[in-house]
Amino acid sequence: KAFEFYELAAKQNYPEALYNLGVILYEGEYIDHDINKALNYFELASIQNFSKAQYNLGVIYAEGKFVQKDIKKAISYYQLAAEKNYSEALFNLGLLYYQGEEIQKDFNKAFHYFSLAASQNYSKALYNLGLIYFEGIYLQKNLNKAIEYFERASELNYAEAQFFLGNYYYNNKEINKSIYYYELASNNNNLEAIFILGDVYYQGVFIPQNINKAIQYF
Repeated sequence: KAFEFYELAAKQNYPEALYNLGVILYEGEYIDHDINKALNYFELASIQNFSKAQYNLGVIYAEGKFVQKDIKKAISYYQLAAEKNYSEALFNLGLLYYQGEEIQKDFNKAFHYFSLAASQNYSKALYNLGLIYFEGIYLQKNLNKAIEYFERASELNYAEAQFFLGNYYYNNKEINKSIYYYELASNNNNLEAIFILGDVYYQGVFIPQNINKAIQYF
């Protein structure tokens, strides 16, 4: 029924309806998967500057799962969405330029896109900026900035940032802070954090041994 209503709205060129039809046809959960129709609906929505559709087209061409992989097309669609500050598109552009596996590596562009995504509190971008400042490979190492970015990502419940902070404070023998971040990460199903917490409570080196807690984590 929803599909029929979306079709009616799509006939009026309503971009969100066009996008939703594209998603339904792409996922193939409720009706048969049809990549060509999905692409058509996404493109119709994209023409109307619907950033979600532009981002999805970017992902489709970047992954090359149902279509021939085309990084140039992926970048062009990401850029369309990025022009409207779509955070996922900004981040994906940053990642492409940072990794330099499928296009020429360009740290300045990567940093630019990560920063734009981070300004919208996109957790993955905040985490990546934290790593950049922590590692100090491409710019001067800045531990304070790194921790600030990791903490911002942690506040957005990004498990990798929480786990990283757990490790950082553990290695610096700040055990209470370490456990705090490991627990946050474990609440987000980070398996490494769960194991470490179990081990910390089992070993009882830095905190009193607590076998019952250890068992809960193991």
